[in-house]
Amino acid sequence: MSEAMLESRLRLSGALVMLGIVIEIASLTWRHPTAFIVFVAGGGVFMAAGMFWFLYTIVSRGGE
Repeated sequence: MSEAMLESRLRLSGALVMLGIVIEIASLTWRHPTAFIVFVAGGGVFMAAGMFWFLYTIVSRGGE
């Protein structure tokens, strides 16, 4: 894997985590029961996807 590809994959994982954090912050300002669902389902999914993509990138990089 080239350095450019590694950097782009790490940027993608960082963007997914940041999007999850933004969704979670936005849902904290709501006063509605669905805010919890958006917090967990929306923000949690994007954060988990970013973390898993980061770990997958690190593991696949070490296999070369």
